[in-house]
Amino acid sequence: MDKRIQKTKDNFRATLSQLIQEKPFEKINVKEICERAHTSRVTFYTYYGDKYDLLSDLFDSIKEQVKENFKTLQEKTNPSNSFVTSLQNILTAVMTSESASFSTTYLVNNMDMTYFYFRFLMDCVGQFEIEYPQESRTSYPLQKINAFIVLGLWGFLHVDDGKTTEKESMDDVMHLIEDIASSNIFQHDK
Repeated sequence: MDKRIQKTKDNFRATLSQLIQEKPFEKINVKEICERAHTSRVTFYTYYGDKYDLLSDLFDSIKEQVKENFKTLQEKTNPSNSFVTSLQNILTAVMTSESASFSTTYLVNNMDMTYFYFRFLMDCVGQFEIEYPQESRTSYPLQKINAFIVLGLWGFLHVDDGKTTEKESMDDVMHLIEDIASSNIFQHDK
C-alpha cells in the first residue's frame, strides 16, 4: 500500500479510536471524524463507505496486532504447542491489543461497539484455530463453544466485583482457561 494512503488510513483509525473514548460510537459522525483528523469528507469517502467501514478497518488493524502478539507469545512461552498455553496466549494477545485501543468501560456500555467487538474476538479465535490447529475435538459445535468462551471470558475479566485487581482477574482467567481446557468439553487426542 502507498505510504500516503497508509498514513491517511492510520490517521482515520487513530481519530476514531480517540473519539470512541470520548463518546458513544452512535453519536460520532463522519463530519466530526474528518474535522478531528484534519482531512476532507472526500478523502474519507475515498477509503470508507461510512463510519462502520472505518470501525471495521480499525478492528482489522487491531486483529493484525493480536496475530503478531500471539505469534511472539507462542515463540517465547509455548515451544511444545500446548493447547492450554495457546488458549492463554490468544487471550493475552487480545487483552494487550484491546487495552492499547479501547476503554473496556466504553465497550461494556455501547451496544454497537459490543457487537463489533464480539465479531472481532470471534475472528481472532477463528484465526487462531486455522493457523494453530490443535489435536483436540469438542463435545459441542466449535463455533458455539467459541462464542461461549469469548463472551464468558471477556465478561469474567470486565465485571467489576470491587475486590480484584486487573492482574488478579487475569490470573483467575488463566486458571479458568486451564479448567475449561481440561474439562469434558475438549477431548484431547493422545
